[in-house]
Amino acid sequence: ESDDVVEKEMVLVKIPLETNLAGLDAILSGYNGIVANSNEDSLIVMAVDDVLKIKNFIKIMINKFHPTQIVRGGSVSMER
Repeated sequence: ESDDVVEKEMVLVKIPLETNLAGLDAILSGYNGIVANSNEDSLIVMAVDDVLKIKNFIKIMINKFHPTQIVRGGSVSMER
C-alpha cells in the first residue's frame, strides 16, 4: 500500500463449532474481523485488511481453529 492508494483484501473463514473458540474475539479485532454468519455447525468469520495482515490472519486461523473452508476475495485498491 502506497501513500497514494488504499489497498485491502477480504477473507472468509468457516470454523466448526466443536473447535475451541477461545481468543477468537481478540484475533478478529486485531484484523478488522467480524462474525459474518453462524449456524448450528459452524461460524463464518470475515476479515478485511492489507494483504500481509490477511496472510497472517489465515495462518493463525489454520493453526488455532482448523477451518473447514477459506475463501480469499483478492486485493482491491483505490486512489486516495
